[in-house]
Amino acid sequence: MFVPSVQFFSEQEWKEKEKSHAEEIIQLWSRYAPNMTWDNVIGYLPVTPYYVSGMARNYLRHGSPFFLDMIPPQLGRYRPIPELASGRMPIKNLYATGAAWHPSSGSNPFQGYNIYKIMAQDLGLRKPWEEKGRPY
Repeated sequence: MFVPSVQFFSEQEWKEKEKSHAEEIIQLWSRYAPNMTWDNVIGYLPVTPYYVSGMARNYLRHGSPFFLDMIPPQLGRYRPIPELASGRMPIKNLYATGAAWHPSSGSNPFQGYNIYKIMAQDLGLRKPWEEKGRPY
């Protein structure tokens, strides 16, 4: 969800955006499913930065849809915070990775690959990327 952070609009403006977005979605759906009207909607929950900042506190103060507010020191190789970016936790042989880790928010295979490389170095595991004929 790439939208402005919660502080860019007032509560009233967010509420208007939530309603107009829902209207646009119903119009879009009805092009493909003509019976899709508000008469068929039981309810809806617009998960906007405004909603997230007030109702889903685990997403932090600005309503970021990511796992940590995306501020420069927490981007790219510094995710989630520089002290934990390597995936090594303060407890020996405990590693962490996931959607909040490098290279970006969201789940993708790179988070697991990155932490495996760290674990292979620390624990003497196989390093396929060093084997002849392997590009990575």
